[in-house]
Amino acid sequence: MEEHKKLDLEIDRNLINKILEDLDSRYILLYLYIIRKNLFKDLEDEKLIDGYNHVLSLDTIYKGNIHTFLPENFAEIASNLGIFRNIRHYRDFENKDQDFIIKLGNEPIVVQEDVVLVPANTLFNIITRKFNSITKRDFNLALSRLKGVRCEATGTIHPFLYEVGKQNYMLSKDLYEIFDKFGNVYRTIQVELTIENFYKRFDEIYTRVLNLLDIYNIIVDRKDIIKKINQLIKSDGLKLNYLDIKTKEKEEKKILDFKEINLMIKIDSDRSVNLNLPKDEYEGLLTQKIQYDEVENELIEMRKSFSNLKSRSGYLEVLENIEKKESYIDERLRSMRELIIGVKERLDIFEERIKKINK
Repeated sequence: MEEHKKLDLEIDRNLINKILEDLDSRYILLYLYIIRKNLFKDLEDEKLIDGYNHVLSLDTIYKGNIHTFLPENFAEIASNLGIFRNIRHYRDFENKDQDFIIKLGNEPIVVQEDVVLVPANTLFNIITRKFNSITKRDFNLALSRLKGVRCEATGTIHPFLYEVGKQNYMLSKDLYEIFDKFGNVYRTIQVELTIENFYKRFDEIYTRVLNLLDIYNIIVDRKDIIKKINQLIKSDGLKLNYLDIKTKEKEEKKILDFKEINLMIKIDSDRSVNLNLPKDEYEGLLTQKIQYDEVENELIEMRKSFSNLKSRSGYLEVLENIEKKESYIDERLRSMRELIIGVKERLDIFEERIKKINK
């Protein structure tokens, strides 16, 4: 093998995928790429760079200055990335008056000649704005590791990024060129965030469904009720004399072949509890759970293909998929959005029907 110093996709693909499996390392590298590629247009627009440096030189930066000296989509990308510290998103930026003061923070991104230098604290704030599970300690450890990654093929040290001065970082040119072959990294991050937001919203809905099922499972699951009732009895110092499940139909064993279940729990000679469960309500909720399981499986599959779970063939394939299947992905995201809205609406209706049940 010829001397191998420069990162090479053919030789180092497995190494790059291993690095990208680590979330801290992945987002450090991807965001360094996005800042240079999408925010600063690969440093090919001199007017943009001059405008940005002029804005940095101002004592006070107003929204009007951003409009005057920088391209329109700069504000959109900067807002979405969190470059503007006092702006939550682009819609928030649009709604501000022209004399609204924009804050870039104490450590702004610096553009010098042909490099973009991103202060560590600024980069950390940008990443954790969207991926808040990343800790400062793990972030700093990842920065240290990425300055010198050992090649699996030759043992050569590959810097995935460089530290310039103190705590200012730039992506290595080799890795930048490799990412550039994989399409729209910025779009990949947006898709991933969308899927994760879907998953979070769905998880909240799913938890509500399980909580409702817990109410009914107390009635239809004899082992479960014995355990729960015994716990209640123990806490009250009472003794459970007997527990009996009666149905209005004869087939006692087929617990779901009923019109209504009546559960009588006799606590002592003077006290007992009766719970009634219409069959259609329980089966309706059970059917919803099955439908939600299907939605969850779809979300898990989407995360494997386009999100932060380990891809079958590595994260570089995720980047490739976003580029090659953009229209397909848009359709799946649209379908998933409608699906989640639908299951939430059905759940809201169901909860309204049974809100009088006291768990």
